[in-house]
Amino acid sequence: MNTFKRESSISFIIRVFNAVGIFIFTPLLALWLINTKNITVGEASVIVATFTFFQKAGSIFTGGIINKFGVKNSLLAGLWGTALTLVMINYIRNFVLLIAIVIILGILISLYNISLKTHISYLEEKERITAFAMLNIALNVGASIGPVIGGWFLSWNPHTLMLASSAGFIIAGISALFLKKDKPTGEASERLKLTQYIKENYKKPELISFVKFLIFSGFFWFLYGHVFATFPVVMADYFNAKVIGTFFTINAVTVIVMQIVFIKCKDVFSINAWYVISLGLISLSFFLIWSSPTYMYVFIGILIFSFAEVIWVPNVDNGVVKARGSLSPPWAFAISGIIWGMWQSLSNVVGLNIYRFFKEDTFFILCVCSLLFMILYGLSLALTKNKRKDQGVSSKI
Repeated sequence: MNTFKRESSISFIIRVFNAVGIFIFTPLLALWLINTKNITVGEASVIVATFTFFQKAGSIFTGGIINKFGVKNSLLAGLWGTALTLVMINYIRNFVLLIAIVIILGILISLYNISLKTHISYLEEKERITAFAMLNIALNVGASIGPVIGGWFLSWNPHTLMLASSAGFIIAGISALFLKKDKPTGEASERLKLTQYIKENYKKPELISFVKFLIFSGFFWFLYGHVFATFPVVMADYFNAKVIGTFFTINAVTVIVMQIVFIKCKDVFSINAWYVISLGLISLSFFLIWSSPTYMYVFIGILIFSFAEVIWVPNVDNGVVKARGSLSPPWAFAISGIIWGMWQSLSNVVGLNIYRFFKEDTFFILCVCSLLFMILYGLSLALTKNKRKDQGVSSKI
């Protein structure tokens, strides 16, 4: 087995087990807290919100840690640290201490996520896109299996839920031991700190390009957030909870299957063309969900959205590596995680407020928003292409 296949296979196994581990408890966290900690619904919501925020914002602490201690050590610390924290949370009942421990948990999850992405970033570009796509498959495998396991343990004995989750992270950590040693970091670009990077590249094209990419790619997470926050609220007017849950299962299974197809045909179009196609598919998906909220139309809409997700998820991860310039990979993924988290959080606020005022027309408005962005992005590509062509002509003259 060549190095790429070996490292990619191990990374896939790590992601499957940590994804199973996290999806065992995250969908059930609020319910678990209420059932086992004797706290109010309001207190549980604060704990869950804090945990969700630090899964993203915790990235700000991880870039320097990974640069200092290495990718593999940081990955192991994140995975096994998460397992230990999940065991500890079983024995804590104080509200303030619960807040503190979910903050630690969020940072540790950020640590292993960014470490794994950094490990992938050292591969060649074609291998990198494939590896990121495989990570997306693994994540959705976990999303399919984890909630089922979690629901079973919660029904059987709520106190075993976090222990079952920690087992997934322990196995993921054992798998991580088989990864090769870190890539040598002799180049300054692999060690450059965030403050140093900003200082050296302030107002330079490199930093501006990276910021532009984060804003652009963040829009995909803005649209993604509507499916997982706005969609259940809107669909609750038409379907019961079990049917809505089925749509998420459809999404996860479709991503698992179609991601393999995308790996095979990713070279058919350029990355920019894939982005336009993805935005078009999202627009069509939202239109179908709005136009006829029946099971068949929503089923097709979620299916089409899943096709779009298959395209953009590995491409934006790979885009971070390409756009980062001299910023070290851990810091690049840390910053992107925070920006994307802000975009996704914004989508929750915007989507629910659109629903508040426009009800059944929510997804039509989101469809128009996505379509406008696709048109603007397509026009920007055309203008950039013409500008380069003009520059080429003038240089010859």
